[in-house]
Amino acid sequence: MPAPNEKGYYRWPIFIIALLVITMIGSISVLFIANYDGGAKVVDNYYKKALDFDKSSALIHESKKLGWQVKLLPIQDTTAQVSTLAFMITDRDGNPLQNLSGKLKAERVGTTIKAEASLTTDIQPGRMTAKLKLVPKGLWDFTILLSNGQQEFKQVVRQEIL
Repeated sequence: MPAPNEKGYYRWPIFIIALLVITMIGSISVLFIANYDGGAKVVDNYYKKALDFDKSSALIHESKKLGWQVKLLPIQDTTAQVSTLAFMITDRDGNPLQNLSGKLKAERVGTTIKAEASLTTDIQPGRMTAKLKLVPKGLWDFTILLSNGQQEFKQVVRQEIL
């Protein structure tokens, strides 16, 4: 072992302390990165969602057979963090559908942020609107549930909100 006045005497303790400090800084950094957006994303009622998956998939499949199409129109009126979403609903031939009632569920992809609203009929035939608080901006899944009293329709539209 070198004597205290020799060149290599202080290198080993400094090296060991630096290794410990680097490990601690790395661990703390990983902890902050993992929790900067609220931590783990646990889905509410995940068991009920799993049980309803087959029913939901069957409804989406039946909806495709109807031939109805839902198109998300450009977003308007984004004042006070509330967005007005407009949807155009048409039948298989492209004709607008009327006398529909429905609701809209929005879920931010990769998070547990959700919003829900009723769809209201607009003046223009086949057009329905909903007001939602879509914060933060990003990729959203919009689940549209429609009914004309006899038939039910469900479609999921994925859209990035800027």
